[in-house]
Amino acid sequence: MGTIRGGPESTIETAWYPLVTSDRRVGFYDVTVSNGAGFDGFESVLATDETVVDSGSVAAVDPGRIYRMEVSSDALLVMPELVERGGGLLGARSTDDGWLVRVQLPDRRTFIAFRRSCMERGIDFRTERLHSADQLTTAESGLTDPQRRLLLTAYEAGYFEEPRAITLEGLADRLGISSTAAGGRLRRAMARLVEAQLPVDGARP
Repeated sequence: MGTIRGGPESTIETAWYPLVTSDRRVGFYDVTVSNGAGFDGFESVLATDETVVDSGSVAAVDPGRIYRMEVSSDALLVMPELVERGGGLLGARSTDDGWLVRVQLPDRRTFIAFRRSCMERGIDFRTERLHSADQLTTAESGLTDPQRRLLLTAYEAGYFEEPRAITLEGLADRLGISSTAAGGRLRRAMARLVEAQLPVDGARP
């Protein structure tokens, strides 16, 4: 979308899931504009965006506005391919380079096929994070409940201080588990945080 690169400094996020049919491509987006640019500048650029055939503000949601946008049939969209492969759109927001999109797909094989299809259509596709749904309790950290509880207990008890205020055995006693289980859970939790916060190559699960 040309508006992302050509407009005033702004952030565009999906407000309601887009509607994609054989002849209509309509989405609703939550738009915020920074640096005092105002929405007039955003709308002026939006009006010249060749990928948008119709648009308009439909609601004010402080500090932004909800816009209805219908994109042209020539615009490259991931939604049709995503739905075709049994996936869903969890959210999307604009960045300086394009769109940062969160999607859910049935399995890793489907993800690889979806990624390949996007690239074949000329859609630049870069993967930041991959998560397995059955391992998550929160989409951001990727920690399971026991891992989250262990890390919070360790932090609050001073396990990460120098010198440590509590031993691994002490943590295990607080949680009612063995020290071996606590050590393994702590290592897995730390590894999960690294995987969640650092970019990974698209080929990694």
